[in-house]
Amino acid sequence: MTNHLLIRHTLILITTFALSVTACQKAKDGEVGPQGATGATGATGPQGPKGDPGSANVIYSAWISTPFTGSGSSYTGNVTAPKITQDVLDKADIRVYWNEGGRVLSLPYAEVVGTTTYTVH
Repeated sequence: MTNHLLIRHTLILITTFALSVTACQKAKDGEVGPQGATGATGATGPQGPKGDPGSANVIYSAWISTPFTGSGSSYTGNVTAPKITQDVLDKADIRVYWNEGGRVLSLPYAEVVGTTTYTVH
């Protein structure tokens, strides 16, 4: 009987050891769980350093006062822009803005007031 008990305990010990070793393997990833609640908003960070003005490949200028000449319903004004070369004209998107008493308009511009049409181009 003692032999039988010893064999039984040995088998239980070996089985427990074998199960312990094989059960310690890393589990495979399961499905992603549900989204958790949004956490509290953190404190505002410090102000960053001032960046350089403008953007890459952008040419701009300060507002230019341009005299207009003409009469009746036809007036002309010219702006000298030496940085706008023929190469720029061939390859770039050129935007011109007109400041009319604080109202900034993108050119070309057209407006109908009553029966009169005003255009700037």
